[in-house]
Amino acid sequence: MNAVRVALLREVLDGTDWLRDTRRFAGTLRRSARSRGGGLLLVGTAEYEPWHLAAHLDEEAARSGRPELHPTLVRHRVPPGAPAHLAAGLERLDGGAGRGGALLLVVPQAGPPPGEALLERVDGVRRGGTTVLALDGGGAGAGGEELRALAHEVLPAPVSAGLDLDTVQHLVSAAAGEDVPPGRRFRDRLSRLAARLAAPPPEPYPREPW
Repeated sequence: MNAVRVALLREVLDGTDWLRDTRRFAGTLRRSARSRGGGLLLVGTAEYEPWHLAAHLDEEAARSGRPELHPTLVRHRVPPGAPAHLAAGLERLDGGAGRGGALLLVVPQAGPPPGEALLERVDGVRRGGTTVLALDGGGAGAGGEELRALAHEVLPAPVSAGLDLDTVQHLVSAAAGEDVPPGRRFRDRLSRLAARLAAPPPEPYPREPW
């Protein structure tokens, strides 16, 4: 999804619960992911790694001048020879992100829910003072209630909502880098967003796992 499509989507959704909810969620993420406290950890389930969201947030960190949005992608399986920025395994969660940091857990819209072992680690991260956020695509199943109890804030994105998870991730990452004075008209905000997103991004994350 390119910058123009993101901007048009936001225009279509202006005034809806979706845009309000993604902005609120992204605002919590932005305030919580303070680099001095350990930054932002990003993790998916054993069957789903949020590669696209990692790339989107990394681009937003560069474009908006907010280094705290640069995520550490935590992986369930790290292949031999993985580069340093893609070599953080689940043991990275044992140290947490510290106070002033954030953990974002992404649950896909289909597939197995997060396992008990992952939820236990998330619980430990929360107890260590890290803000826990969850982007729940509805795949949490029976574990959804436990996930909602662990997270400080949850953004539900089930299939029934009419938006696919990748689109929601675009909205969240774009809103996370947003810094708009109160009262600015929407089209002015849209113009600023499109101009900022149109700049060529860095490519520290591969588009897909190898």
